[in-house]
Amino acid sequence: MSGNGQAFGVGRDKATVRAGHEKRPKVQRPTPKCRPMTDLEKLLIRARPGASEWARGILKAAIRESGREREILEGVAAYEYFVGVRASMMRRIAESIDVFGSVTWLKLIRALNHRVLKLEYFQAEVEALSILQIATNIAGTARATETREQVAIEPRSAMRLARLLEVAYLVEQSEWGIRSATKGVRYITSAEELPTQYQSNSLISILREFDLRNSWRSVERWTTELSRDEVTDPPIYRILNAYSYQDGYLADNAWDSTVALEPKHGFHQFTLRIEEAKGPSRDPLDPGVLEAFERPIEVVATTILGRLMLQKVLEDGLALYPDLTQRGLMTMGMEDLRSDLDAEINKQLVQKWLDSHAQTGQNAERCLQVVKSMYRPLERSYPGPILYEEGENAIVDVAALTWHASVELRINARHGGRLVNIGAKRFEDVTQALIDETSYKPEPTVRDLVQRKLRFNGKDVTDIDAIVQFDRRLFLISCKRTLVGVNYIAGEYREMIAAKSRIEQALDEWADRLAFFKDHPIGDNYDFSDFSLNGLVLVPEMIFTPDARAREITPIGVAGLGVTGLETIDQFASILEMASW
Repeated sequence: MSGNGQAFGVGRDKATVRAGHEKRPKVQRPTPKCRPMTDLEKLLIRARPGASEWARGILKAAIRESGREREILEGVAAYEYFVGVRASMMRRIAESIDVFGSVTWLKLIRALNHRVLKLEYFQAEVEALSILQIATNIAGTARATETREQVAIEPRSAMRLARLLEVAYLVEQSEWGIRSATKGVRYITSAEELPTQYQSNSLISILREFDLRNSWRSVERWTTELSRDEVTDPPIYRILNAYSYQDGYLADNAWDSTVALEPKHGFHQFTLRIEEAKGPSRDPLDPGVLEAFERPIEVVATTILGRLMLQKVLEDGLALYPDLTQRGLMTMGMEDLRSDLDAEINKQLVQKWLDSHAQTGQNAERCLQVVKSMYRPLERSYPGPILYEEGENAIVDVAALTWHASVELRINARHGGRLVNIGAKRFEDVTQALIDETSYKPEPTVRDLVQRKLRFNGKDVTDIDAIVQFDRRLFLISCKRTLVGVNYIAGEYREMIAAKSRIEQALDEWADRLAFFKDHPIGDNYDFSDFSLNGLVLVPEMIFTPDARAREITPIGVAGLGVTGLETIDQFASILEMASW
C-alpha cells in the first residue's frame, strides 16, 4: 500500500487491468533503510529555528493582507480565505529565491531524503514528499542562471533552503485547509496563525477516515511487469516513469524496478518503471481516444518525451545518467535532445501513431515548447518544470514528467460519448473479472445476470454491473467510473462539489434499485428469492462525501471483514484478497 501522492503514482486509476489477467504473486519489498543524515541535512536542522521565525513573518504578512481576524468562516468563504493566504505566501517567497538558479534549487531539494525530513525535521504525520513538491514548484520561478552545487554544504545556503522548506510547510498546511474547507469544515481566523478548526470535530473525524481509505493503493496489483526484452520495440505509449520511494532511500537495488537495468551501488531515491501512458483515467492511446483528453496536445508531448527517455536508458544504461535513481533527473546536451526528439518523432511507428490522431506536423521544437508550458508556477499541487536549461545542457525531471503523465493528464468524462462509455464498460469488466478469480464468484445462474438489463412486469429496471457472492448473500455492485482531475485533488471548490454531487446521486440511485429488488425479488428474467441482498457503489478512486452510507460497513461473513457502501477498486480487491486467505 502507498499512502503518498507520488511514490507509486497515486491518482493513477488502477482499473486498467484487462479482463482475464493472470493473478501474479505478491511483490515482497524489504524494510527500507534510512541512510545517515548528510552535512546539508544536519545544517538544515540547525537552521530550522531561525528559518521558521522568518517563514512565520511571511505568514503574518499574508494574514494581515487578508484583513480578517476572529471571523468564523465556512464553505466558499473559508475556501477563498485559505486560497488567498496561500497565494500571498507563494508570491512573497518567490520574490526571495533569486539568489540561486532554479537548477541549483532543484538539486538542493532533491538531495534531501524525505524520510529524514519526516523523522527529524517535520512532525511524523507530515507528508514530506508534498512539501518537497511545493518547494520544487516555487523554486522553478527562480530567475538566476548560475548553478552552484558546492553551496550544498554552506550554512548560508542551508538557511536559505530551510526558509524555502518552512514556507512550503506553511503552504502545505494551507492546502490542507483548502481541501478541508471545500468539504464543509468550519474555521475561525487569527491575527497571526492559520485558521483553526471550529466546531467541526465529527467532520474532521470523517476526513481522517477518508484520507486513510484513500491511501489504499497497490501499484503491484495493476502494474504489468515488463522485462528488458519486451521493450526493445515498445508501443508508442510505453514510457519511462520515476517514482520516489515511499519511505526514503533504499540500499542498492533492494526493490528491483520493472526495468531490467544494471544494479547501481549506494542509495536510491527513485525507482524506475516502464509503464504505459494509459490507465482507467486515460485508456489506451489508440486512434480516436486522444480527443477525449482534457489536454490532448500535452498528452502527445509527454508520451513522445517519455518514450525517448525510456529508449535512452535502455540503450545507454544508467551509468550515463547518474542522477536518475538519486534525484529523478536526466542530463544531456540540449542540441542532442532536440536531435534525438526529431529522430524519435520521425520513426515510422511514431509517425503512424501521430497520423492516427491527426497530429501531423510534430517536431522537436514544438514538443519542447509544450513540455515547458506544462509548468504551472505557484499553482496548487503541481511540481516544478519538466525541462530545465543549464547552459548547453537540458535537464529532464523524469519525476515531474511522471506526475503529469500519471496524475494530471486525464480523459474528461464530461465530454461524454462513445469513448467514455467504452471506458465505463471496461471498468465493469475489470471488476467482475477480479471477482471471478476468487472463491466469491457468483454461481452460474447469478453470474449470467451480470450486465444484463433486468426486467419486471415487462419494464426495464436496471442492469447490474458486477456481483459478488458470500454464501447466500449477494452484493449487487454499481460501477461508477467517476474520474477526478488535479483540481479536485488540490481541493478546487467547484470540482469538489460537483464530484460529491455525482457520488451522492449514485448512492441514491443504487439504494433505490436495491430496495426495488428486495421488494420484488423475482422478476421476468431474474430470481433473487434465495438470497439476502446488499449493494455498494464501486469507483476507480476515492471521492469524498460526508454521507454516512459511504462509510457504513456491512460484514461479509469473514471475521473482521466487511464492505462499505462506497468502495474503490483497490479497497475492494484487497478485501476479496484478505477474505480468500
